[in-house]
Amino acid sequence: MIRLKFSINLKYDVVDFASDFIFNTHAAHTRCQTVVNEALHLS
Repeated sequence: MIRLKFSINLKYDVVDFASDFIFNTHAAHTRCQTVVNEALHLS
């Protein structure tokens, strides 16, 4: 079994604090791959 680990960092500078963000992320679950672990960290 081959295991891959991906890490993505996104940085946004928000000028107006009245802004809303909607993040829609999803790791694909298919016959050929299985998601073992996923996490979302916000600061």
